[in-house]
Amino acid sequence: MELFNINYDASGNAMSTDTSPFCSTVRDLVMAHCFHTFDIGQTPTTGSGGGGLSLLETDEECFPADATVLRQTPEGSERVTMRDLRAGDSVQSADLVTGQTFFSKVLFDWHSEHDHAQQDIEYTMLVHEAGSLSVTGEHFVAIEGAGFVPAKHIKVGDKLMLQSDGHLTPTEVTAIKMVVKHGMYSPVTWNGQLIVDGVHASSHISPIGIGISQKLMDKRTYYFQGQDWTFGGEWQTYHTMIHLASFPIRLAHALGLPSMLENFGASGLRCNVAPCDENLAAQGSTIPNYVSNAVFIFDKLLNKMW
Repeated sequence: MELFNINYDASGNAMSTDTSPFCSTVRDLVMAHCFHTFDIGQTPTTGSGGGGLSLLETDEECFPADATVLRQTPEGSERVTMRDLRAGDSVQSADLVTGQTFFSKVLFDWHSEHDHAQQDIEYTMLVHEAGSLSVTGEHFVAIEGAGFVPAKHIKVGDKLMLQSDGHLTPTEVTAIKMVVKHGMYSPVTWNGQLIVDGVHASSHISPIGIGISQKLMDKRTYYFQGQDWTFGGEWQTYHTMIHLASFPIRLAHALGLPSMLENFGASGLRCNVAPCDENLAAQGSTIPNYVSNAVFIFDKLLNKMW
């Protein structure tokens, strides 16, 4: 099997594909965990029919089950996979402004057990000078000079922010690949940021990923233009707004509200502030009802105003 690589020109436009031997080196084996990849000429498909590779396409935010974080322990720290991470664990995070790293408690995961068990998820692998990060395209990842941007907008030559000895240091993206992995995870810390596979990433996704219409995004009103929130980048502004909007849910989990509702038999109310499999039938996603309702109201209101 060979890897499917995407090559980009200086403007970030896709030009062609090339191949490299699958897991040809020990480094590939360690970094990629022998992930599933596309064969050149094999057409990915969704669902169970056809002769291509079966994929689950998603706009939701997530990292694969084999992505790793640094978890704090009484003796210091240990590297664990997403599948082994639990709410209440303290993981390495960072301050985008100062570049300092620290440990922050995981409040909850945006995904339910249903999502954790999903197979064949398409991820964008950002290969950089010191390793790689696999993430869905709408998920925010920090890059030098622009703050948080959706992974699908990152190009070869951009510089991710890598954790090194307690500080963030730039590392250049050298290649971008599409890979297929298992599981959907997105731990949420109080500051909405964490270090995943050594790279500074967010707990959040872009407005498109959470359901804001493309029509609204395309209007590019002055409310979102020319703002200088931390780095002055438009995506960074969106990221800040989304993080602020998540405050009620973060606070609810910090206070233990979902567990209290569960203990009192009010599981239906719990689904408003926590991911629930029960939400699948109503909204096609396990995300908390608060998110889907807030996005619906926000989108409709602003589309009428603008």
